[in-house]
Amino acid sequence: MTRSGLAQRLGFYVKRAWLRPSLPMTRKAKGAVRLGSGYGGWWLEDDDAIKGATIISAGVGEDMSFDIDMARRYGCTVVLVDPTPRAMVHVREVQMVLAGTAPDTVSPAVRAYDLNGVKAEQFVLEPCALWHQDTVVRFYAPAQAHNVSHSITNLQNTESFIEVQARPLSSLLDRHGIADLALFKLDIEGAETMVLSDMMARSILPRQILVEFDDLTFPSRRSGIAVRHIYERLIAAGYDLIAVEAQNFTFRRRF
Repeated sequence: MTRSGLAQRLGFYVKRAWLRPSLPMTRKAKGAVRLGSGYGGWWLEDDDAIKGATIISAGVGEDMSFDIDMARRYGCTVVLVDPTPRAMVHVREVQMVLAGTAPDTVSPAVRAYDLNGVKAEQFVLEPCALWHQDTVVRFYAPAQAHNVSHSITNLQNTESFIEVQARPLSSLLDRHGIADLALFKLDIEGAETMVLSDMMARSILPRQILVEFDDLTFPSRRSGIAVRHIYERLIAAGYDLIAVEAQNFTFRRRF
């Protein structure tokens, strides 16, 4: 199947997802690879441009399996964007294990990672939220205490929040000297449509975009329109949709 034919077929599944957000589905293009755990993994296109690059991974939670696999397979530096207290502890524990300075209290989940072939300096923590402007925002807690991910858009309609610094993608690119972003992963609990809209408004076009559309988890006419709008803008900006797994979408920029 040609790339354009695959994009049309995936587009059909996208429409089905908007109508039935809980529909389980996985569709991928030839050449796509999946890295990370069953819970925290992502599809991407195997691309030499990622080798040695600095990539942005927004939304860490307590699963760094994808980021660790990226660092090992491609030798890249991963900028981990997440101000959630438990996520920051998780990242720092991984860095301590890699540096050989971890205390005995490090979580079993961190001890379980295969960290062979990666170095502590390949992971850079940015303790901020990803948003469309530099500002301080309310970061709303999840409904269930055992969950980690907080949300700027209050995706789960809760009252508890913390205040955190938020930054746009452009600010992070400047801070880390990234001129051409090879891969941009967003798992940011409902803020993704605003961030992607701002990204395109600033003419920032990463080679690959891996995004979870959390709006599809909470279906409504508004959320369906928002996701459809961003999807169509990405296609118009020169992207092909190369993989879909549940609410996770992978886009590859055409050249």
